[in-house]
Amino acid sequence: MKKKVVSKKKINFGIQYIIDLFCITRIYKFSKKYQHERGHKMAIFANDHIGICINQLGIYEREELEYLSDFLSSVRGTLLNGIVLDIGANIGNHSLYFSDLFKEVISFEPHPDTYKLLEFNTSFRTNIRTHNFGLGDARETVALHENPTNLGGSSIESESDNHNNSLEISLQKLDDFVNDLQRIDLIKMDVEGYESKVIIGGKNTIKKHQPIILFEQYAEEFCNGTTETIKLLKAHGYQFCWIENKLSSTTFIGRRIINIFEILFGRNISILVGDDVPVKFHSMLIAIPKRFSRDLLGTAH
Repeated sequence: MKKKVVSKKKINFGIQYIIDLFCITRIYKFSKKYQHERGHKMAIFANDHIGICINQLGIYEREELEYLSDFLSSVRGTLLNGIVLDIGANIGNHSLYFSDLFKEVISFEPHPDTYKLLEFNTSFRTNIRTHNFGLGDARETVALHENPTNLGGSSIESESDNHNNSLEISLQKLDDFVNDLQRIDLIKMDVEGYESKVIIGGKNTIKKHQPIILFEQYAEEFCNGTTETIKLLKAHGYQFCWIENKLSSTTFIGRRIINIFEILFGRNISILVGDDVPVKFHSMLIAIPKRFSRDLLGTAH
């Protein structure tokens, strides 16, 4: 049979196609390495901030977790026998990392779709327990405003918020949940501005167990040099550490210049402690209780 053309189309490949192809090739290049490091499958959401970072780097917030691990090295023997609470666990990135450092991880994630991935990703570890509810200062049902390209940035709505892309989630009080736990050594919170509510609902737990507490703070949460979360924890006798990068900028061009400098010369990171936490965005503040002050800060407090 004589061949004939039945359809014809010209495809133009621009610079964007080359960039996209390069990115795909790079991600695939490291996929086997990251899979080997993890030791099991991991499910992510396509086009989601955390999922993109896991594809690119293997672990979300890898640098922060490694800084934290180094900082806690002097008390690692204690932590290996303790429990960590991962409040706002998302798809389980931090829970999986903590499962190698602690005897047990208890994870809380209220978003129903995100919880499905959390349940799957942590099913490969025997020392992680998961719960499909969030924590706050009351047992209630509230509205969660969903960020479709950053589900980890979803937040509980106020009455004035737009109710598009919102869903109902369940909250409980930490104090009502952990009465039977013998020892909690660390609490990580990623609850998008709801930290003070979690602490109020867990004040007896915090007083009893005196865990290290990790949490995020936005610059706009500060008022008169402090935040509600910092004030609440100070009342429990906590001191605060923060990660400091000597080079910083608030402008896009400034940050790109810093990126180039760090590529050439590396990044200098310090963990500082002080009475007054700097007013700026903190992706991770480390609240240190009295029982860990000597080992981590060199003081008896």
